[in-house]
Amino acid sequence: MNNPIRAVGYLCAKDQTQEKGESLANFVREQNWQLLGLFADESSAHQAAVRPGLKLALSTLERQRGNALVLLDLADLAYPVAVLAEIGSSLINANAKVILAHHSLQIQASEMGHIVNFLALATQAERELRKERVRKGLSESAKKGKIIGAPRFGTKLGEGDVIYEIKQMRSRGLSYRQICEALNGAGVRSARGQMWHPITVQRLCDRKGLTH
Repeated sequence: MNNPIRAVGYLCAKDQTQEKGESLANFVREQNWQLLGLFADESSAHQAAVRPGLKLALSTLERQRGNALVLLDLADLAYPVAVLAEIGSSLINANAKVILAHHSLQIQASEMGHIVNFLALATQAERELRKERVRKGLSESAKKGKIIGAPRFGTKLGEGDVIYEIKQMRSRGLSYRQICEALNGAGVRSARGQMWHPITVQRLCDRKGLTH
């Protein structure tokens, strides 16, 4: 006889956190599973490293002997590879599986290694795509005789291409730090010819209304 599911719910949402939390809790109740706790981090699924909600979810899973971490979607675990590996170890130690509510899919802890490898490849592919798009925009600007890098970024021809890319990255939920990495990796420099820093990107986004 299968062990009854003792679930811990977790989600990472940029918005509608309460609604998504209710959706996750309803899913667990509909399955007649026991919900040990529901935790959330209000940030982009692409933001890395520090998620106190997830840490609490994993500690609750182990402390209360839960056997399932329930997510709405695998995107809730969009972490750097090293952190994902640590999460996989925590699930193995707790002998717990991951259940994806939106896909009615169950992933055993022993299979997390495959998920880690998949997400690592997807993250790298997205990073390369961002770099290529910025390079392409700059190349097209150069062909048209446009100039990149004015004293006040966004006031000269050609800078609109970069601002457009920043807008696209913000709309996909990338943090200011991740946008910095993409711009610096593509060889794009700030108005003063320097490498980008999170505060520089934030100020530009605030000035251009790209905060969301």
